[in-house]
Amino acid sequence: MSSSESNRSGIFRLRVLGGLSIEGAYGPLNGRVAQPRRLALLSVLGWSPDPVSRDKLIALLWPEDDARRARRHLADCVYVLRHELGHDLIRAFGDSLVLNRDLVLVDLDDFRSALSRTDLDAAVAHYAGPFLDGFHVSGADALERWAERERAALATLWGRSVRALAEAAEDRNRYGEAVGWWRLLTAAQPFSTTAAVRLMRAMAASGDGSGALAYAHLFQRRLAEELDIPKEPEVAAFVEQLRETLATASARDGSGSREDVAPSSDARTHSTRASAAAKPEVAALAKRLERAARFHERRGEIAKAARYRNALAALVGPIPGEPADG
Repeated sequence: MSSSESNRSGIFRLRVLGGLSIEGAYGPLNGRVAQPRRLALLSVLGWSPDPVSRDKLIALLWPEDDARRARRHLADCVYVLRHELGHDLIRAFGDSLVLNRDLVLVDLDDFRSALSRTDLDAAVAHYAGPFLDGFHVSGADALERWAERERAALATLWGRSVRALAEAAEDRNRYGEAVGWWRLLTAAQPFSTTAAVRLMRAMAASGDGSGALAYAHLFQRRLAEELDIPKEPEVAAFVEQLRETLATASARDGSGSREDVAPSSDARTHSTRASAAAKPEVAALAKRLERAARFHERRGEIAKAARYRNALAALVGPIPGEPADG
């Protein structure tokens, strides 16, 4: 769909979280606007709320060209974007350029705004995935290094927000909700021992000790298979402590022996999934993830939809014996 046909309101949407696209009223734009370096230019301008110098843009996008040739490439990009999306889309301030936020809404602005308001729930919802995820421009190594730095910084902010939401839920003794947030974090940080242990502690506190043990098994196996780490001491210590606690409780209640603490894989799976489904907070989070996945599927954004599907699968509960998602 051409840009002229896809946007009658004059308002565009630039998405830099979970990928990179410029969208009109009827979805993502293609054609000349979607040429990689033009999208890259939009991404840098969208990342910065302030004017960006032409020298910086050239250093990121055309580092190998001489100054004259690079400035001509930049001018051509700006010309095409203005021609396709409106002359006021990109404004010049001296030797700097800035994206006109009156014409282009940027998802990263929504994320930052929610953080500034300390609206962590909204911030997490606005974070559709890593910054410029999967986007690449050949011959622009400087752009790639810049994107990696910003990707890590934004992922850290998102992770802190999820962790704060999980801890706030724990402070209110809403451990089922906390499990949902910790699962979301472990899906994004599959090798984080800290996140894994916090998830297992929340699962145990919610009454799902067998699910916590199942996740420990899955986590240890993932480390062994993908990182060649035979056993994580902190996880092993937690498992031993939890087994002792469950065994003591079982003996006190007269409901079974120590062997009952480690059920079969089918039983662990059923317990974990049933526990998650029974928590209204977790069910609400699962619905949000499902809606987001369907939204991106309708738009044909399969990679983004898969990310939400994976988070949803992680929220429901791990299945020992299945390959772990990386």
